[in-house]
Amino acid sequence: MKAVVYSAYSPPSVLQLSNSAKPVPKRHEVLVQVYASTVTAGAIWMRKGASPGSRLLTVALWLVAGICRPLPFAQ
Repeated sequence: MKAVVYSAYSPPSVLQLSNSAKPVPKRHEVLVQVYASTVTAGAIWMRKGASPGSRLLTVALWLVAGICRPLPFAQ
């Protein structure tokens, strides 16, 4: 399975295409194949590590996503 990941708050140049193991669904779960997705404003703020409007919102984002660098995603 291919995924685009980032390990630092920076411009789009830090995005990397990586391969990861295909998840195995548990009982009463379904595996869905995604053909396309979108990039929202929230996803851009998460990658940048900053919110355009409020400094308080930026601090809250850092507390949730990681202060110095983004927290690794669960595999």
